[in-house]
Amino acid sequence: MPRHTFPVDRDTLLFSTVMLHKALEAALEALAEMHEHESDAWLDHLEAQALLRAKASLRQGIAEETEAGPAKAGLQIVEELFESFRNRTVRP
Repeated sequence: MPRHTFPVDRDTLLFSTVMLHKALEAALEALAEMHEHESDAWLDHLEAQALLRAKASLRQGIAEETEAGPAKAGLQIVEELFESFRNRTVRP
């Protein structure tokens, strides 16, 4: 996993989260267009892979009691982003 050299303070983490959230939304929009908004199978697969990799990154060097709350919140943000995207792109 790459090590970041920028200062890790609350504001940096907040803005990074918002910016990464917007970047992921844009990527999902582009992928949905490529898949002609037809099936959610690609989205389900992508979400599963994203969560799998995110969970795997948690096992690298942080004490469980330190990471439990923030990790759960971070994973919930990813899950909610995918769910929000899924709900916005549902065809009648």
